[in-house]
Amino acid sequence: MSTDPTDSIYSFTFRAKTGDSWGGWMVDDTGAHAVGQVFVTPFGRYEITAREDRGADLSPFGLNEGMVFVSWYWDAASGQFLATRNGAGTASGLRGLGSEADAAWTGATWVGFGIGGQMQVDAPPTPEAWFTWRLVTDLGDTITGSLRANGADYDVGDVIRGRAGTYTILGSTPVASGDTTPSGTVRMTRYQDSASGLDLPLQSGGATAVGTAGL
Repeated sequence: MSTDPTDSIYSFTFRAKTGDSWGGWMVDDTGAHAVGQVFVTPFGRYEITAREDRGADLSPFGLNEGMVFVSWYWDAASGQFLATRNGAGTASGLRGLGSEADAAWTGATWVGFGIGGQMQVDAPPTPEAWFTWRLVTDLGDTITGSLRANGADYDVGDVIRGRAGTYTILGSTPVASGDTTPSGTVRMTRYQDSASGLDLPLQSGGATAVGTAGL
């Protein structure tokens, strides 16, 4: 028999200062929270709206204390509910309120939200950055270059599978003031041939764009 305390299902709502909100449910020990309890973050506030005692430890059923499930997102700018990527059946966080990280469908793309309101659909846009990248092709050639994109699109160390090989994000630098290069611009700075081990000259010279739609 499990020696863990009995668990409860707690419903919650997060209301951001921007007007956006989301909600769902989480698993925690019975008595850990009370209906009406509020948790404040720099970006908004959580409120426990309901509690359902289950009278048993739920971990044997795959429901561990701290799991957070987000079932809805309200977008203040558009005045409508948006679908969440994980939905009510897949955990978006494992360490209680503030750990959830999910995405909402705007009708055109998935936009991340969560982490106590640090991410929101209507949050101010992240400044753009220049990312350096390396592509190792399926034939073994190595190409390096740079990409201008939204600073939230990639993290250093990200690995992305492309049509001809695998990209790795090596670094990022904020876009300098006055740089009017369009977002999505790709430049190629080095091409190393795997067969010969030589660097081959680039027609672009490393400065001219070789693409305008990202990696």
